[in-house]
Amino acid sequence: MFKSIFFLGIISALASIAACYVYTLVYFDMLADFSEAVSLTTIIVTCVAIAMGAVILTYVFRSLIKNIKISDFIVSLIFSMLSLGAVFYILNAPDPEFKNEDAAIMAEYFKGFLMPMVFFPALTWFTFKSLFTA
Repeated sequence: MFKSIFFLGIISALASIAACYVYTLVYFDMLADFSEAVSLTTIIVTCVAIAMGAVILTYVFRSLIKNIKISDFIVSLIFSMLSLGAVFYILNAPDPEFKNEDAAIMAEYFKGFLMPMVFFPALTWFTFKSLFTA
């Protein structure tokens, strides 16, 4: 059981990293380069940490609750609530100070830039989940 959940975590982490990376490339090309506030390293660490958190939550809840559908529902609910909570965290966070002149001019778009990426780890987890779990 843990092996399939772990592979789901790895695949969803890689997919969310890829989605975030492509998204940042397109966004930076179209609007502004916010890479001094959100680096590729930050994206990788965050996506992997979220995916491994989902792995641990899934394993713990499946161990505690024998009904897989109920345990997966609880994990999905927690995952969704945390993703939505991250949106409100971003909205209440202070704006970063940019040294890059182009990014400083477009700083009001920074939070809008982060919002979609908050959902990429959950989306990739939910997308690949049916391939790896019974």
